[in-house]
Amino acid sequence: MKAPTTTVVLALLVSLAGLSYLLTAGTSSKTEPVIGTEPTGAVPASPEPGFDATVTGNGLGNVSEKVIAYYFHGTIRCPSCLDIERYSRQTIYDSFFQELYDGSLEWRSVDYDLPRGAHFSTDYHLSLPSLVLVKFKGDQQVDWKVLGKTWEFVRDTDALVSYVRDELLVFLAEDT
Repeated sequence: MKAPTTTVVLALLVSLAGLSYLLTAGTSSKTEPVIGTEPTGAVPASPEPGFDATVTGNGLGNVSEKVIAYYFHGTIRCPSCLDIERYSRQTIYDSFFQELYDGSLEWRSVDYDLPRGAHFSTDYHLSLPSLVLVKFKGDQQVDWKVLGKTWEFVRDTDALVSYVRDELLVFLAEDT
């Protein structure tokens, strides 16, 4: 006996809805920063896949000291890696807009699996995707810090946001 077309379509839709729910269950957090609120005009086109162009200020001043917040990742990305990058980036945009605007802080996302980014794994002793803060005076790197607890907080958005914000505040305040 052949089932009516409407019944087959309805069963298929219900099955797809159930599958979609199962695939996304447990991936949301209590609070999520609003994505897409980056400073207007601050993100130029990426010059190469896997490398975000510098997200920086208005170009009005020559900053002699700055911090670059790098998110280093591989080419193949898991949902947790993407979440850490997204929440870290959004925290920096939300909490450090003035520093981004005046050029004393930059955000860069770098794929360390690409030849151009491969040296970063060695330079900063990275074994997994990581947020790294790097301080420069002029063209000289003077300090750096791997925020090693980001993976501990991947399922606790509030803790991750606080950790990134607090660590960056301390790093910006340190005199090197």
